[in-house]
Amino acid sequence: METTSTGPLIPRRLLGAAFRELRESRGETLQQAAQACLFSPSKLSRIENGLAGEPNPRDVRDLVAHFGVDADRVAELEALAQAGRVPGWWQVPPYDMPSRVDTFISYESTASRIQVYEPAVIPGLLQTRDYAEAALTHLAPWLDADAVALQVDIRMRRQSEHRLRSPRPSTLNVLSEAVLRRGAGHPALMRDQLDALIEASTDPLTELHVLPFSAGLHHAVQLSTTTVFSFDNADDLDVVAIERDRSVQFLEKSDNVRHYRDVIAGLATYWLDEAGSRSFIADIRSTI
Repeated sequence: METTSTGPLIPRRLLGAAFRELRESRGETLQQAAQACLFSPSKLSRIENGLAGEPNPRDVRDLVAHFGVDADRVAELEALAQAGRVPGWWQVPPYDMPSRVDTFISYESTASRIQVYEPAVIPGLLQTRDYAEAALTHLAPWLDADAVALQVDIRMRRQSEHRLRSPRPSTLNVLSEAVLRRGAGHPALMRDQLDALIEASTDPLTELHVLPFSAGLHHAVQLSTTTVFSFDNADDLDVVAIERDRSVQFLEKSDNVRHYRDVIAGLATYWLDEAGSRSFIADIRSTI
């Protein structure tokens, strides 16, 4: 089966946003456009929000015909529809994952910038294989050994796909000091993980900052793992993912995205600069 490295979620959202823009440019209500295309308003709403599943070729043709789209735009919309029918590599066997993880990887694989605030564990894209195995074993005790091994493979594949993307997205990683001091098994495992963090932080596209305990209270103290996914030339597609035990909440409204983007940016008052963060990590490593 054909797969892609990015999956169908973002093409479906872009396609839906394009149809919404066309409808609004004509001054039509959702009900008027739906009636003209013999859709129910709820169906057109799902299409416009990228929630209708695999784009139906007939639906796309009907909408294109109704809006009188020119040939170049038709080709663009049909390309988005086609991309919206092709699964991502993580959506086919042997992979089988909860919808929240599916959605998270869909955003991760297409975002142009990823900002992470992590108070508990090393961010997934920066984990070594041994650390990932230890983290999954302890944080997801309901998984058996085979399931853990499969999840580790997925995590390593995510890292590989991330490195291979062109252009590669930039990342901002803000880690609490607790992340660095929390053991994950044998000391050698943690030393290797901290070495990997230091190496990763030298990549111009991987910005890494430590929030030391000495920073005291700040406005993210009560946050769980929070990721902001941003997309070039499509601010309305930006999304925040807030991770909790066995759940992920995705926030798409612009005011929510703006709030969490500002929260992470505000941490610059408290975090160590990049060179200071590398030194801080090296100092902790020397004590393990």
